[in-house]
Amino acid sequence: MLIRVLDEGFGGVERAEKMERFQGLLRDTWWLWFGLLTVGTLLAVFVSPVFWVTYPIAVFSFAYFGLLRYDERGKPKDRL
Repeated sequence: MLIRVLDEGFGGVERAEKMERFQGLLRDTWWLWFGLLTVGTLLAVFVSPVFWVTYPIAVFSFAYFGLLRYDERGKPKDRL
């Protein structure tokens, strides 16, 4: 019931358009995020658990760059 109410409130098309910018970022930089999370995991397992903080930092960085560097259609912005 709650999911239905939230879905009607946000609208399916609007949500899909918002996700295109993050899909564009992932399409262009998937190798960077994969490497960052792999290195963070290896460091956390073999060196110190403090490196698990790599995951929340990566999530916020991904959202930041997605919102600032990509438009609603998932294309890189020309000028910042």
